[in-house]
Amino acid sequence: MEPARLSNVLQKDDGILLEGWTDSPLSLDKFGRIIDSNRLGSIRGSDHQADHEVNQSATLEGLPTPRIVIRIHIVYEALHEDLLRLAIVHVAKAMMRRERIVCCIHFGSSLPDIGFVRDFVRLIRKCQEKSRRCHFVLSGHFCDTHANEIIELFDYGVNLQFVVGWWPGCPPDMYVSLQSELLRQIAELGYRIPLRCYVHKENVRQIANAIPDGLRANYESGFSLPLICSSPFYVSKHSENPNPPNSEDYLELLVHSFENYRQHDDVMEPIVELTETVVHGGWHGVLDVPTRINLLVKPGAGFGVYLQLPEYAIPWLNARDITSCDIDDLFDDLLDFYKKTFAWDKNGFCNKCPWRHICGGLDYVEERLKSITTPYETVCNHRLFFLQFLTHLKYREHLANPTRP
Repeated sequence: MEPARLSNVLQKDDGILLEGWTDSPLSLDKFGRIIDSNRLGSIRGSDHQADHEVNQSATLEGLPTPRIVIRIHIVYEALHEDLLRLAIVHVAKAMMRRERIVCCIHFGSSLPDIGFVRDFVRLIRKCQEKSRRCHFVLSGHFCDTHANEIIELFDYGVNLQFVVGWWPGCPPDMYVSLQSELLRQIAELGYRIPLRCYVHKENVRQIANAIPDGLRANYESGFSLPLICSSPFYVSKHSENPNPPNSEDYLELLVHSFENYRQHDDVMEPIVELTETVVHGGWHGVLDVPTRINLLVKPGAGFGVYLQLPEYAIPWLNARDITSCDIDDLFDDLLDFYKKTFAWDKNGFCNKCPWRHICGGLDYVEERLKSITTPYETVCNHRLFFLQFLTHLKYREHLANPTRP
């Protein structure tokens, strides 16, 4: 990668048309695909007219409609509520019939019962169909976990993320607290535990210097750098919680990591997510929903849906409604709710952005959120930067290999 060119991609255009490094224009359709600009021409005017022209334009041959990935983010304590656990299984079974799903179980300062997690995974596994598996992730700070318990989860196909940077009750100035002996034992057996470092205002300037030590501690298993506001435990109004970093500091950290640690880009969130949207498409133009759908399940609550910020999840259905719903109707009900909840005409922050159909947008819903302080600028700027950069890389590859999808 060429750092100078990375910074040169920061250019905006008031229409759908974007300028590439080769002086050849490129454009994106509602599927997040590159369109041949010679056939498309410059799109201007209203959003409705632009969308109409884009949908009628020819896209690169051979690209299928992008698949939807449904991520169910579960706060661990929710699994101990019998009705809610049953509802999670019901939803997972319904979604697996139609699309790929990921179940990510998050725990905070209290260590989960590994046996209980294992039994839950086994319960979901019984429901899955051969062609559509459910992928599992257990994410938290494993400071007191024994190696043999972790190995048991690996044997059940559960991926682990070792949370550092911030978790509920973590001092804001603490970046990392790793048990190197634990990670050493895991690494010696050939398993991989990437670090998930939540970035906030108090640690953003220190993380770049700490990455090498963190990689040595987890035996080069990789790391990701999500914003603190992407944690399901984060609540911005709690005074003890640190604020998200400013846009410039966070982008500088991501660019530094992308330049220096590309070998870990398979787990380096949020960059890996943005890469997937560019490669596979960020919007399902037929269903009119993003290709990444996020569900949030918390104890004492039902299911919520969100785009980027779980704190602003919108209630969908409660556990009782879900368990009494016909399993064949749940998927369509979710997509219909998602589409209506996050309609562009309700999103005053994103509805004029030409990149909205590949990004998926931010959680700016209805008038009630206008009075809430949210990190829109930080979330938006890094996504726009890397979407532009990665799309230009894809476009250059297409120019070099025009017959490849």
